[in-house]
Formats: sequence, structure tokens, C-alpha cells
Amino acid sequence: MLEAVGEEIDAAREHMLLLGCGTAEEKLVEFIISWRARVGRRGALANLLPLPMARRDVADYLGLTIETVSRLLAKLERENVVRVIPEGLQLMGPTERPLLFERSYMAAAPVNHAT
Repeated sequence: MLEAVGEEIDAAREHMLLLGCGTAEEKLVEFIISWRARVGRRGALANLLPLPMARRDVADYLGLTIETVSRLLAKLERENVVRVIPEGLQLMGPTERPLLFERSYMAAAPVNHAT
């Protein structure tokens, strides 16, 4: 139970940091990276990232508009950083460090998941 509470606290802290990020693009990039890490805890990290929520839900979670999320995903897709697929997102680049990580300032910092 203590481990589950620790994970929830980490998730809440990450969400607060995410909302405090600068630009809308930084918020979206950090969301995708943190979602990949969360999904990766249940299995191996992969470049195919299931996204079981609508763009409106992502926008609400990040405090953005759906238009902004759609525009940013289209921009990342044009720049060959991600590809939007029906199942979610395909992150371009090596599995160990997709190209999206180059746009992140938080991905370089180690995350402490001590429980």
C-alpha cells in the first residue's frame, strides 16, 4: 500500500510540474514522455505508445485547448518526431531515446521514484 501511495504522490508531483512548464509544446512533450514512462513501468518501453484518451481529455489534463493539442501534434508529425496512428502515437527515432526526448528539458533530469 505504501508503494501505491508513493506512486500516486509521484504522479501528482509530475502533474504539477507539467502544468508549470513554459510553453504549450513543452507541456505536451512532457506529457507524452511521462505517459511513455508510466506505460513502460508495466512492460518494456516501446516507440508505439497507446493513447487511450481523446485529444480533448489530453487538452483538459494539460490546461490547453483541443485546437492547441491538435496543432502541436500536427507540428510534431510534420517534423517527423511523432506519427499519429489510430492506436495512439508512434515515437520516431531509437527506442532507447526517441527524437521527442530532444525537445524535453525534464527527460534529462533523473526521476526519483523512491517509495
